[in-house]
Amino acid sequence: MKTLALSLALSLALATICLPVTLYAQAPFSFDVNIAPNSAGALEGSASLEFRWAPFAQSGLYFSASSLLETYDEAGGETTVVRSQKTLDAEILRTPYSLLSLPLGGSGSVYLSPVIMANGVILDEDRYGHGTDPAAYVYYLTQRVTWIKPLIGADLGLDLGILGIDAYYRTSWPFTLNESATGSVFHSITLQQDLSASDTGFETRLGGRVALRPASGWNIGVDLDWTRHIGVAVALAGNAYVYEMRSLDCAVTLAFPLGTLRPLIGAAFVQDEFMPLYLFDAEPYVNRRVRFIFGMQSK
Repeated sequence: MKTLALSLALSLALATICLPVTLYAQAPFSFDVNIAPNSAGALEGSASLEFRWAPFAQSGLYFSASSLLETYDEAGGETTVVRSQKTLDAEILRTPYSLLSLPLGGSGSVYLSPVIMANGVILDEDRYGHGTDPAAYVYYLTQRVTWIKPLIGADLGLDLGILGIDAYYRTSWPFTLNESATGSVFHSITLQQDLSASDTGFETRLGGRVALRPASGWNIGVDLDWTRHIGVAVALAGNAYVYEMRSLDCAVTLAFPLGTLRPLIGAAFVQDEFMPLYLFDAEPYVNRRVRFIFGMQSK
């Protein structure tokens, strides 16, 4: 199913201003706070605390909270999603970026940084809409999804002055992930139902960012995030199935100077693909949508 979505960062409606603050205490501590629209078009606030406890190792806590509103066509009708996400990444062990860094050319550099971490998320979502397939209906759904995912991986970066490339890889192997969802849904055909499900599985994440800085204050960015999740889901009614879920999120953004501000515009393509094993009574689907991104930052 191909859908079209319009994502308005709350930063535009509320005239949000990017507020970056970096406070350096005595080494080896560093602290950072930032509020800005992210590459998905969501208003995001983040804070981080890093501790370098050896020349070759550091740990850190990274918290972020984001909100997103999007509307897209679905099943002959329209769906609206209001999503709020809180994320806490605990990096148990990481090699500092400067440790495995090599100079490249006159002013460039390349780095590699392996990491062992835990990813915790609380995702609150309200979804409502109407459609005509297979019959006319309206619905409202509210749910909370939570998970804690142990992950290992590495970050790779290349800095060539006006061009920067950052890539990351994360995998849950050999650990097992646990995810749970609770909520309720009202449907004009099936009436009201409680939702509860648990999920166990494995996950792989791959992505990165390419940034071009042609002039002072100008930034052209391309962001790519790909996730593959293989899991076993068990619902409230006792139904269970094995499935594979693939998600692709890519965005192109442009930030440019305008007085003391930096407007941010762009577009993103999102695809979610659900593929259950054919032995189970679950329907596969593909959802594609486009988001338009608008935001404002301060210099």
